[in-house]
Amino acid sequence: MKIKTTLKKLKRGDVVSIDWIDAGDLDDSPSSWFSEADAEKVFKEIPVETIAVYFGHGKENLFLVRDVERQDIKSPFFNGACIIPIGCIRSVEKLSN
Repeated sequence: MKIKTTLKKLKRGDVVSIDWIDAGDLDDSPSSWFSEADAEKVFKEIPVETIAVYFGHGKENLFLVRDVERQDIKSPFFNGACIIPIGCIRSVEKLSN
C-alpha cells in the first residue's frame, strides 16, 4: 500500500511505527570544501524506526508527537514534535489508537 494512502487512514492520536531513511551524517562533517573521497565518508543514509503518536500530515511531511496529555479530553496538549519528510518513509504501521 502506498505511504500517502496509509497516512490518509490514520487518525490523530493513533500510535504508529515509521520506518524511514534519515539523510545526514554520523560524524562531524566538514563545513568547508572537501574532496570527493572525503564526501564518500561524510554522506550517509541512516535507517530509523520512530514510534510516536500521529498528529497529521501535509503534502510533503508527516507530523508526529511524543506525548499527549489528556486531562481534558476535549482539549489535549501535545509535546515532543517530530517532522518526517514523506519521501523518506519506507513503511507506516498503525500500532494502536
